[in-house]
Order: sequence, then C-alpha cells, then structure tokens
Amino acid sequence: MGLKSSAGDKHPPYEICWINQIMRIKLLALFVLLAFCVCLPLRAEEDAAKTQTPIRVLYSKNVPAVVRGRVPRGGSSKFFGVCKLKTSGPEVLFHLYSTATINKAKDENASDTRLYVVDVFERRSQKSKARLINSIQFDSSVKNSKRVSADVLWVDPKKKTIPILKLGLLSEGFYGGPYGSEFLVNFAKGLKGKATVQEFESSSDGYGSSDFYSCEEINESGLMVVVERYTTQEVDEKSGESLSERHKDTCEWSGDRFCAPDATTIERK
Repeated sequence: MGLKSSAGDKHPPYEICWINQIMRIKLLALFVLLAFCVCLPLRAEEDAAKTQTPIRVLYSKNVPAVVRGRVPRGGSSKFFGVCKLKTSGPEVLFHLYSTATINKAKDENASDTRLYVVDVFERRSQKSKARLINSIQFDSSVKNSKRVSADVLWVDPKKKTIPILKLGLLSEGFYGGPYGSEFLVNFAKGLKGKATVQEFESSSDGYGSSDFYSCEEINESGLMVVVERYTTQEVDEKSGESLSERHKDTCEWSGDRFCAPDATTIERK
C-alpha cells in the first residue's frame, strides 16, 4: 500500500507524484510525435520543391506507318515513344532516327558527325492517325549508342510551361563507365514552334573521374536548371601527389536555351 499524507503534510502522496511523472513523459512523447508529423511533410515538400519528376516517354515497338515512313533510305530508327503532357490532351509521339548524311570534320582532332532527326507527332487516340507537328534536325558524333531514353521536363514545372525533351544516347566507355551525350530539345515556343538543341557530353572512366548532368533540379525561382558535376585531376608540383577536385556548373534558362555555366569548386582532396 502507498503512503498517505496527513493533514499537516504539504507534499502530495507518492502515487500522485508517480502518476504526474508518467503523464509528463506521455505528453512529451506526444509533443515530439506531433512535431515529427508536422515537420516531415514540410521537409518532404521542401526536398520535392528542389527537383521535378520527368514525364517518361514510353518506348514502343509499334511504330505507325506514317511515322516509320519518314525515315530516309540509309537511315536508322533509334527510338520511338509515346507520352501525354496533359491528362485531357492528345498523345505526343517522338521518333528519333539517324540519316545517312555524314559531315566530315574539318579538324583532324575532331570527329565526324551524323545528322539526326526528331519528329514530333500528335494523335487523339491509338486508333486515330498521327499528325506531324514538328521536325528538328541536329548533328552529333555519337555512334552506336546501346541505350536510348527519352523524358519530358518543364522549364517551369509549377505552371507546366515550355516543354523540354531530354534524349539520352549512352554507350559503355573504354573503362566500363557510361559514355555518350544527353540532348535537350528546347521547345521555347511550344511543341509546334521552332526548337533549339543542346548537347551535353557525359562520361566516366570507371575510376572515380566523371562528368555527368542532372536536368531534374530547379533553382530558387522555381525554374529548371542543368547542373553539371565533374572531377579534374592534377599533380602537385611539390609533393607529386595526385589531387582531385570536384566541380559543379549550373546552366540557367535564358529564353530559348540553357546558358553557359559558371563553374564552382565544391570539394578538393
């Protein structure tokens, strides 16, 4: 049995002190739980605000005849995919193919380039006929890419304005790392308007030296940016030790393309 307080005892019974202590602990635990539940979504929202989720262009082997028929003789289909940019909007079809046109390099240290074409179609449904709405040409030295991917991003993800088609043409490099290019087809005037094409080369030597790009990040203004992260190697003249530096370049949207980057060193060791 517990101790009982007398009339002159100003201290509460032992049972009451013990119960009060338990209540304090429970209230403290409840406060911590509520704070965690409130802060976690805010943190998740903050992290989500720094990136955008790309719209995947789903690869398909069922290339409509009207799409396939535009590939010239000697050309080769590289990728065909379908996506919807708006729930109630039409399907958008992207077809990437190479042509037989090869531009010889004027500089002996440069590589020959091949002409590529991206055709853009629209259709109301799978049963309706696809209609050509745009065709974009660009040159590239990429050859025999083993992996092709396509995504659509927005310059302004919140308002969903200015679509960007990101094409990844990658192969395996000499040292086992990925090698190739990512192309951004910038539709500053919409899918039917004049577009610009930018090529960003990515590479990895398999030993930690890398050069790759991220296109899902957005800046403080809520606009898409292209971020390049790469490493450089140099030898210290005094110690002879090899030093590596990690760099980060950020390309901002300039109206019809992503501008030249400003390099910043983020780590040196």
